[in-house]
Amino acid sequence: MAPAGAVLLLYTDGLVERRRRPLTAGIGQWPLHCGRPRLPVQDLASQVMAALAPSGGYEDDVALVLYRHPPRTYRGRAAVR
Repeated sequence: MAPAGAVLLLYTDGLVERRRRPLTAGIGQWPLHCGRPRLPVQDLASQVMAALAPSGGYEDDVALVLYRHPPRTYRGRAAVR
């Protein structure tokens, strides 16, 4: 199980793929821009999009899905001692 607050990022290739650059270079770049994972997911998505944007803008469609694993909550009865 993922720890509370863990972030899952799904994205299309337009986020990381650039002409004349290996795809692995772009894939390796995005984690460097997720330094503040406690941001609301909307702000984190904007941060990643802005940090990875090419100087001329994106040439391909880009889609992101961010999911933050919620903290575990106890829903049962407390033990009585």
